[in-house]
Amino acid sequence: MGLRKGEADIKHKVHEKYYSDATESADIHIIENVTEYNLQAYVTQHFGNVEWDCRIVKIDPRIFGFGCARPRIYGVIWNVAYMGPWKPDFPFLEVLGALRESNLHDYDDPKMFSKKGWQVADLNQLVRNGRGRTECKDRSLMTLTTNSGKLFSKASRRVMQPLELFATHVLPVTPSQSEAAMAPMLQLDNACTTASVRMSGNAMSVPCIGAVLVATILGLS
Repeated sequence: MGLRKGEADIKHKVHEKYYSDATESADIHIIENVTEYNLQAYVTQHFGNVEWDCRIVKIDPRIFGFGCARPRIYGVIWNVAYMGPWKPDFPFLEVLGALRESNLHDYDDPKMFSKKGWQVADLNQLVRNGRGRTECKDRSLMTLTTNSGKLFSKASRRVMQPLELFATHVLPVTPSQSEAAMAPMLQLDNACTTASVRMSGNAMSVPCIGAVLVATILGLS
């Protein structure tokens, strides 16, 4: 559901359908959305039964040392009657904190997943309103959107390429990244530039969702 149209967006019908069927469709749900999204309200409305519990947290990949902003709300909602309570030995926030202290990107790659210092300006917004988005104060890349096809890097003197946009989410796009991540390279041979930019703007940050999955696996049976 887009923020611009809110509940007027046709996608909201799918959103409502998902929640109306949620307690019957699965015993655990992991939800990611923008920080403005009031996940707690939907949990209270649709999972208010005492058999359900949840953990909700805001995470940004920068806390794991990566250089691209993407703050998002992550929620783990589960059926306590079926999966049991959260294990006290693995508190949700403490597990995430331990992962934060870990070195999650110990590799040497000239095209790193997400490095600082791109010196980026968003030419799309600069043309429209004269105030283009720039990188964050900590020199991290700004949060990507579906319209991030003209991010000009002053440091590289060119527009960032679609594969580089995907790499900021820690999706492996080079052989060395694939080896470091122990995962197959992302294959985008049949995707046009426009489609690739839109997909990268909608992608989830791998270290963030990965951290939530690790905490969930440890915390629940």
